[in-house]
Amino acid sequence: MNDTAYITIPSNQALKKESGWKRIGASNESHYAVRCHFVIRERQLSEPVKMGEIVDAYTSVKGLEQKKTRTIKVEHTTVNLTEALRQSLLEEEALAEFTSALSLGLGSEALGKIAGEVAAKAQGRLSETFSRSFKVQRSQTARQEDTIEWEFTVDPKEFPEGARIVLARGYKKHAYDFYLALVDYLQVEYVKRSLFSKLERVKSPPPTHLRPSNIIRCNLPLASIQFWKPLRNTFLPIPETVYQNEVEDPLEIKVLPLTGARPFHATAPIRPSLYKLSNFAFPAKR
Repeated sequence: MNDTAYITIPSNQALKKESGWKRIGASNESHYAVRCHFVIRERQLSEPVKMGEIVDAYTSVKGLEQKKTRTIKVEHTTVNLTEALRQSLLEEEALAEFTSALSLGLGSEALGKIAGEVAAKAQGRLSETFSRSFKVQRSQTARQEDTIEWEFTVDPKEFPEGARIVLARGYKKHAYDFYLALVDYLQVEYVKRSLFSKLERVKSPPPTHLRPSNIIRCNLPLASIQFWKPLRNTFLPIPETVYQNEVEDPLEIKVLPLTGARPFHATAPIRPSLYKLSNFAFPAKR
């Protein structure tokens, strides 16, 4: 992943269909969407490089100093964390509660404008519960293969006959800092202007050429998602007698509270807007 990645829930593709919007009440004439825009920032943690699984080994021969060059192919499994996060967010109850709390302001005064105190309360609740409840699914995995050359010299004075030297993969701890940057929302309903007219689509809040009134800027730190990242060109030679696997589970993922991270401020406009996406899902008249 690059240093920064973005995830939007629900996806733009889902919101192009009426089924991607939530119905208000029993009628099929009123729908809404609350869309969350997340930012992921990757950073390397300060912990030292750790020794993982053995990928190769060599045994010394009595009385013979040997210089060896070996080429080996090494496979390892990685988790596609961005996609894993996307799938996990779809199932996250704390996020569902957050969007549900925001939706309480829709359909009320100010043509569906979500009140500031409602948004602030919902954000506070999400910030408190997210890092405790969020679980990252590890089903999105892939196999990668690296080819390395291992050049080394075995000194019989240092290694007795039969001593085994192993080559272990190096790992570094990384973190994805996870923020809720923005939320936008929109209500779409059909109204009848007169007795003989068709139902017409009405959007709330109404579109404007000025600053959009349906965007909540959160910049809310949610969690630090920590994981092991293999160093593709770092392999550690060590006598087998002192080798210890320090990374028992290379696919381990921990979700911790995000503290001490640099603040994130989202300023870029959201494209496509919910106003545009709603045109795909709801015709102007029906």
